[in-house]
Amino acid sequence: MTKAFAPLIVAAKGRIINIGSISGLLSSANLGPYQMSKAAVETFTDVLARELSSSGVHVSIVEPGSYNSDILKNAVRRAGMNADVADRSKLKEPDEVVAATKAALLEPRPKRRYMVVPDGESAEITIRAQLEKLVQVNEGQPYTYNRTALIKMLDDALAGARPMQPPTEGRVPPTRH
Repeated sequence: MTKAFAPLIVAAKGRIINIGSISGLLSSANLGPYQMSKAAVETFTDVLARELSSSGVHVSIVEPGSYNSDILKNAVRRAGMNADVADRSKLKEPDEVVAATKAALLEPRPKRRYMVVPDGESAEITIRAQLEKLVQVNEGQPYTYNRTALIKMLDDALAGARPMQPPTEGRVPPTRH
């Protein structure tokens, strides 16, 4: 689909918004196929953004956490499992996902990634998982960086990041250490 519409998007200096999931950043038992497919969307977004950056096209990914949706109903039915397992009706409505998608479409400088989670715990789990991967990639190889160098890299990356958003109603921001 992207390849088919790419000439029109490039001509318009448009935007491409992929819908992924924080599951593309996490690893859990029994969710491998779903998480692998979302990890592929992550990589596709990054590659596409690099390929189209010189043409003025912005590419973003919206990465929702767990919200009220019917995403599991068909999978549970096909697996012959109890449909109650797929009941997500008590979860938060996906209004924040819609807002993030709208921001990716309309912001003058859209972000590459819009992590959208219903609570601080989900955000912390996702960010910690990325930090654990960073530590694993860095450790025990010939070019391992020490803590000071890693903190400098993090500070440099944060210097170019957008300011922290104020807490939304009912959400307490995590404590920074």
